[in-house]
Amino acid sequence: MRYVFWMLMLAFTEQALATQYSFGWAIDSAKQQQNTTLFSIHGVNSDGANLTTFIGYSYLRTDVASSTDRNASTHAIHAGFTLHPDWTIWQPYVGVGALIGQSRWCPNSEFSDCITQAELALVPETGIRIRVDSSIRLDFKARRYVFIGQDRGDEPYLFSDTLAEIALIFRF
Repeated sequence: MRYVFWMLMLAFTEQALATQYSFGWAIDSAKQQQNTTLFSIHGVNSDGANLTTFIGYSYLRTDVASSTDRNASTHAIHAGFTLHPDWTIWQPYVGVGALIGQSRWCPNSEFSDCITQAELALVPETGIRIRVDSSIRLDFKARRYVFIGQDRGDEPYLFSDTLAEIALIFRF
């Protein structure tokens, strides 16, 4: 239930940002490993900043992920910037972001003695954007989560090192 609260709270935050900037909304779905799924809702600066022959896009998103085989879940805020060439349809791009959040992992099925851990990660990404028209874009991307200041050892955690995502972005 608290994840639903986080999603709603961040959606209102993103809507407040959208009143000042031209933001689109996107829903991502990614399959990381067996029985692990990531869902994201985020705002994207869909007009971008024109940087000569490149366009820069900023984004703010909230992530919710769960794993049934590990009794694990996480929620996080993720912000970043991507740089695209100003091409009509195909736009390969690179970007960098940061993730801050919290993961919860329960070693037994009774959900007792659960471990809660703060997450901080740098997130470089690369991908390709296909512009269907001025309001619909499709992103294929790969992100690498580089966790900061943590010796994770053998502890299972939700985000794998590299995550491939497909995002469909609608501009409103």
